[in-house]
Amino acid sequence: MTYHLIGINGSAMSGLAEILRAHGHEVTGSDLATTGHRAEHVTTRTARVVYSPAVTEGSPGWVEIEAARQASIEIIRYDTLLGELTQGATLVAVTGTHGKSSTTAMIAHVLEEVGQDPTVLLGAPVPKWDGRNYRVGKSGLWVLEADDFDRKFLTLHPDIAVVTTLDHDHIDVYPTLFDVQEAFRQFLQGVKDGATVIAWADQSVDPALGGIGPGVTVIRYGADRPYQPALVPPLKVLGEHMRLNATAALAAVEALGVERVRALGALASFPGTGRRLEYLGQRRGVAVYDDYGHHPTEVRATLQAFKAAYPDRRRVVAFQPHQHSRVQALFEDFAAAFTDADRLLLLDVYAVPGRNEGVRVESRDLAQAIARHGTDVRYVGDLDGLRAVLDVELRDGDAFLTMGATDITKIGRAWVRVT
Repeated sequence: MTYHLIGINGSAMSGLAEILRAHGHEVTGSDLATTGHRAEHVTTRTARVVYSPAVTEGSPGWVEIEAARQASIEIIRYDTLLGELTQGATLVAVTGTHGKSSTTAMIAHVLEEVGQDPTVLLGAPVPKWDGRNYRVGKSGLWVLEADDFDRKFLTLHPDIAVVTTLDHDHIDVYPTLFDVQEAFRQFLQGVKDGATVIAWADQSVDPALGGIGPGVTVIRYGADRPYQPALVPPLKVLGEHMRLNATAALAAVEALGVERVRALGALASFPGTGRRLEYLGQRRGVAVYDDYGHHPTEVRATLQAFKAAYPDRRRVVAFQPHQHSRVQALFEDFAAAFTDADRLLLLDVYAVPGRNEGVRVESRDLAQAIARHGTDVRYVGDLDGLRAVLDVELRDGDAFLTMGATDITKIGRAWVRVT
């Protein structure tokens, strides 16, 4: 079958394309930054057109949806196709507001180390897979990061479901925390008969467990539970939040029948996931890291781990806020999230292409609010503004961290390579 993927260079779509190819399908694709979007990309050979929720009426990719409709070609959303592909498979689906990429990668790493051969797709690059975010296995075992944005995870019906955390996020989809919890409740209602649900033992998760049917095993993990971070050996990755993720991963692989001693040994060797407090190198005596965090909860957890790793260094953080609606709704939480940074370089809010948010937040205002919480902050504007100040701001002995969901990741990587 020939699939045409709109937005094929996106993180999820690019991995899906390779998985489809590995299963014998022909794949074509288009992307705004490379090929552009044009009706002629959809040809008579195309059997199915795949799109993501980012492709909406009026967006550049919509012209290819219209072309498919006119040609009576089947149109299927990305998440619906994932649900279809995993029918009949043993599926581990990892979801939650925070930690799902790292937990997914940990589970995949353990399964590889013990000789199982899963197909894996997640939302972060994995250095041990040469920076890919997918792995094509030959078994009937799949491990997926189940994306809660736009309720995409509702198409999945896992044998093992992992819920890491629940927090108010994706404000444009979920106006309240209750809406988040309700979506997760629906997701857990859809697990297979006899499934295992592994959920963080936090009250924010409790409402999502209310719809679980009979015959489903529920395992809660946390500090006072049989599965607790104290079980986990020292890890190569930084932070107590990573130990909590590893605890969830341990429960998941044991539910698949992996012996604990082998699981713990594999977790101890887990090399990390791209953009999760990822060490980039050192230049001029400065240790350079990069992180994907873009929610106040993530910022706090990451900076706590960064401080624990470098308690005696000056910690300089560059942060690019992501999505105006998120920053507006969580403004005071963001203002208080940077107290573990010694110096903060704040960029403009990244406006997500294709989303008409209807609100705008000025980072200058956020900088003032952050300063009121005692953090030494400097507004630097765009990426060029950040580049221009780094040589002045960073000095020998510093630890430097870039944070944000999008292109700020380029900055530290480029700076550390300069000779």
